[in-house]
Amino acid sequence: MKGVELFLLDLDGTIYLGNQMIRGAGEFLQKVKQAGKRYCFLTNNSSRSSSDYLKKLSSLGIDAGPDEVLTSGYAAIRYLKAAFPSSRVFLMGTRSLKREFAEEGIRLVEESPEVVVVSYDTELDYEKLCQTCLFLRQGVFYVCTHPDLNCPSQRGSLPDAGSFMALIKKSTGRLPDIICGKPYPAMAQAVRDKFGLSGKKVAMVGDRLMTDIAFAKENGFVSVLVLSGETDRKALEESGVEPDFVFSSVREIISRI
Repeated sequence: MKGVELFLLDLDGTIYLGNQMIRGAGEFLQKVKQAGKRYCFLTNNSSRSSSDYLKKLSSLGIDAGPDEVLTSGYAAIRYLKAAFPSSRVFLMGTRSLKREFAEEGIRLVEESPEVVVVSYDTELDYEKLCQTCLFLRQGVFYVCTHPDLNCPSQRGSLPDAGSFMALIKKSTGRLPDIICGKPYPAMAQAVRDKFGLSGKKVAMVGDRLMTDIAFAKENGFVSVLVLSGETDRKALEESGVEPDFVFSSVREIISRI
């Protein structure tokens, strides 16, 4: 842990739950900066734009800059710019994410798209779901921001983009042509491009085995599981997955930095 220069931090279930900070998260972030190291909030949750995440973090007392937030939605934007420049894109997403796509120059349309992007749409209605499935049946290229089945909250686990993917698969028979968030390569490339760091100089801290810990292992990062969100001790033991470190929350990491 002492050799880590960059901490990639999941948000939901790692730094906060809903609108409540997890105990010790603020002190952990202060310790990282005091040690001369860096952190970046790396979230699969694509229901908000990067700027809206900055506002939420600020409301919780966390001072973060634009270079310290990286979402699966932004990873999808980076992918579209590289692979489908100027293409017509239908986005199944929130108003917040649509604003970010438009501000980044993505050409959003409601008819005749060349690409469909499915995200964690917390404003989803039946008509939008129908339109998404109709386009996918036409063979349009299919992008999903991330694969998480559920999103942790103070109310409990809520259906996330991975659950939408499963519903769409039942209706259309299709799975995404590419997924951009953790644990997939598009997100790892975004990290490398932004920070110029790789390997054991980077630690991924998160509460999910199949995204956060898999992301770390597949990219050679230090894997740090916290049990403050989706994964509990029993689920960890039954999974057979072995993270490099396991803590009850980020508060326990402070003494290791």
